[in-house]
Amino acid sequence: MAMDKSLQPDAPLRYLFVCVGGLDRSPTAAAAAQAMAKERGRHIETAYLGLYDAMTTNFLPSDYVNGFDRIFVMEPNLGRVLQKEWKCHVEIICLDVQDALSCYSLEDVLALDRIMRAKLEPWI
Repeated sequence: MAMDKSLQPDAPLRYLFVCVGGLDRSPTAAAAAQAMAKERGRHIETAYLGLYDAMTTNFLPSDYVNGFDRIFVMEPNLGRVLQKEWKCHVEIICLDVQDALSCYSLEDVLALDRIMRAKLEPWI
Protein backbone atom coordinates (compact mmCIF):
# COMPACT_ATOMS: atom_id res chain seq x y z
CA MET A 1 0.00 0.00 0.00
CA ALA A 2 1.17 3.54 -0.71
CA MET A 3 2.94 5.41 2.06
CA ASP A 4 0.80 7.96 3.95
CA LYS A 5 2.20 11.33 2.81
CA SER A 6 0.65 13.07 5.82
CA LEU A 7 3.25 11.29 7.96
CA GLN A 8 6.08 12.58 5.76
CA PRO A 9 4.88 15.83 4.19
CA ASP A 10 8.17 16.48 2.39
CA ALA A 11 8.26 13.04 0.79
CA PRO A 12 7.85 13.22 -2.98
CA LEU A 13 4.87 11.65 -4.66
CA ARG A 14 5.68 8.41 -6.45
CA TYR A 15 4.11 7.89 -9.87
CA LEU A 16 4.23 4.75 -12.01
CA PHE A 17 3.53 4.98 -15.75
CA VAL A 18 2.40 1.83 -17.56
CA CYS A 19 2.00 1.04 -21.24
CA VAL A 20 2.13 -2.22 -23.17
CA GLY A 21 5.78 -2.36 -24.19
CA GLY A 22 7.51 0.28 -22.08
CA LEU A 23 9.21 1.77 -25.12
CA ASP A 24 7.43 4.99 -26.06
CA ARG A 25 4.40 6.09 -24.10
CA SER A 26 5.26 5.31 -20.48
CA PRO A 27 8.87 6.57 -20.62
CA THR A 28 7.71 9.73 -22.38
CA ALA A 29 5.01 10.28 -19.77
CA ALA A 30 7.49 9.74 -16.93
CA ALA A 31 9.94 12.21 -18.46
CA ALA A 32 7.18 14.76 -19.10
CA ALA A 33 5.96 14.45 -15.50
CA GLN A 34 9.50 14.95 -14.17
CA ALA A 35 10.02 18.01 -16.38
CA MET A 36 6.66 19.52 -15.43
CA ALA A 37 7.32 19.00 -11.72
CA LYS A 38 10.76 20.57 -12.00
CA GLU A 39 9.32 23.56 -13.87
CA ARG A 40 6.89 24.04 -10.95
CA GLY A 41 9.46 23.59 -8.21
CA ARG A 42 8.02 20.24 -7.14
CA HIS A 43 9.72 16.91 -6.66
CA ILE A 44 8.19 13.63 -7.76
CA GLU A 45 9.64 10.20 -8.27
CA THR A 46 8.67 8.35 -11.42
CA ALA A 47 9.05 4.88 -12.80
CA TYR A 48 7.68 3.24 -15.91
CA LEU A 49 7.18 -0.22 -17.26
CA GLY A 50 5.76 -2.20 -20.10
CA LEU A 51 3.07 -4.48 -18.79
CA TYR A 52 3.70 -7.11 -21.48
CA ASP A 53 7.28 -7.59 -20.26
CA ALA A 54 6.13 -7.71 -16.65
CA MET A 55 3.54 -10.36 -17.46
CA THR A 56 5.90 -12.57 -19.45
CA THR A 57 8.69 -12.42 -16.88
CA ASN A 58 6.53 -12.44 -13.72
CA PHE A 59 8.76 -9.62 -12.51
CA LEU A 60 6.04 -7.42 -11.06
CA PRO A 61 5.22 -8.18 -7.43
CA SER A 62 2.06 -6.73 -5.93
CA ASP A 63 4.11 -4.85 -3.32
CA TYR A 64 5.91 -2.99 -6.09
CA VAL A 65 2.73 -1.83 -7.79
CA ASN A 66 1.10 -0.82 -4.51
CA GLY A 67 4.18 1.17 -3.46
CA PHE A 68 3.19 4.10 -5.67
CA ASP A 69 0.88 6.99 -4.89
CA ARG A 70 -0.70 6.94 -8.36
CA ILE A 71 -0.44 4.75 -11.40
CA PHE A 72 -1.01 6.19 -14.85
CA VAL A 73 -1.97 3.72 -17.55
CA MET A 74 -2.13 4.52 -21.23
CA GLU A 75 -5.21 2.38 -21.94
CA PRO A 76 -8.15 1.29 -19.73
CA ASN A 77 -7.43 -2.43 -20.11
CA LEU A 78 -4.00 -1.99 -18.53
CA GLY A 79 -5.58 -0.72 -15.32
CA ARG A 80 -7.91 -3.70 -15.22
CA VAL A 81 -4.95 -6.08 -15.59
CA LEU A 82 -3.10 -4.34 -12.74
CA GLN A 83 -6.15 -4.65 -10.50
CA LYS A 84 -6.87 -8.26 -11.37
CA GLU A 85 -3.43 -9.80 -11.75
CA TRP A 86 -1.46 -7.77 -9.21
CA LYS A 87 -4.19 -6.81 -6.73
CA CYS A 88 -3.45 -3.13 -7.28
CA HIS A 89 -5.17 -0.88 -4.73
CA VAL A 90 -3.50 2.37 -5.77
CA GLU A 91 -5.43 5.04 -7.65
CA ILE A 92 -5.20 4.25 -11.36
CA ILE A 93 -5.60 7.07 -13.85
CA CYS A 94 -6.10 6.29 -17.51
CA LEU A 95 -4.45 8.83 -19.80
CA ASP A 96 -6.08 7.26 -22.87
CA VAL A 97 -3.07 7.52 -25.16
CA GLN A 98 -3.30 4.85 -27.81
CA ASP A 99 -0.38 2.71 -28.98
CA ALA A 100 -0.44 4.20 -32.49
CA LEU A 101 1.75 7.03 -31.19
CA SER A 102 5.30 5.84 -31.69
CA CYS A 103 8.55 7.76 -31.51
CA TYR A 104 10.24 7.25 -34.87
CA SER A 105 11.35 10.84 -35.38
CA LEU A 106 12.03 13.97 -33.37
CA GLU A 107 8.65 15.31 -34.44
CA ASP A 108 6.97 12.16 -33.09
CA VAL A 109 8.78 12.51 -29.76
CA LEU A 110 7.84 16.18 -29.43
CA ALA A 111 4.22 15.47 -30.36
CA LEU A 112 3.98 12.66 -27.79
CA ASP A 113 5.57 14.90 -25.16
CA ARG A 114 2.95 17.62 -25.84
CA ILE A 115 0.15 15.07 -25.55
CA MET A 116 1.52 13.69 -22.28
CA ARG A 117 1.96 17.15 -20.78
CA ALA A 118 -1.65 18.04 -21.59
CA LYS A 119 -2.95 14.77 -20.15
CA LEU A 120 -0.83 15.05 -16.97
CA GLU A 121 -1.65 18.69 -16.22
CA PRO A 122 -4.22 17.96 -13.46
CA TRP A 123 -1.81 15.74 -11.48
CA ILE A 124 1.51 17.56 -11.55
